[in-house]
Amino acid sequence: MGSGELNGGEFIWSEEDSECNQGVGFLLNKKAKETLFGYKPVSTCIMLARFTGTSHNLSIIQVYAPTADSTEEELIFYKDLDECIQDTGIPSKDILMLTGDWNAKVGSINYGWEATIGKYGYGKCNDSGEALLEFALDNDGDMQHTIPTERMQKVNMAVTKSAYNQHDRPNTD
Repeated sequence: MGSGELNGGEFIWSEEDSECNQGVGFLLNKKAKETLFGYKPVSTCIMLARFTGTSHNLSIIQVYAPTADSTEEELIFYKDLDECIQDTGIPSKDILMLTGDWNAKVGSINYGWEATIGKYGYGKCNDSGEALLEFALDNDGDMQHTIPTERMQKVNMAVTKSAYNQHDRPNTD
């Protein structure tokens, strides 16, 4: 786990490597730095940060998913991600957002995934995309911002739990 200053902000990351060659992290501006009240690196690919909010606190899990070429790594990644959500003590009152590079294509055909992706998919679904869709569905998540950049035909997305689903969970705090 590391941290450092960068242009007046703070950078926190999931690895000891001071060169930041591996891992995931957050670059926090002054306001985000003031509201940060905890963070936990889960692995080189997953990091959790919690922020104080006005009406609800915000838990953000930043990810860098393995590429489609690494099936075993993908299984470990989703196991670690599931454990992070279930076992790190994220209060049920928190708004939970998962974001990062999922290395996945969820596709534009949403048949069977309407509750998860809605009507805003892109391209053709690959195996990693199907794994992400199944993960989101299993965790009552909604896909947001599945917008590809023009230069890189990659989809960056966030998986969030809706406020309705989030607050209907039993309180375990």
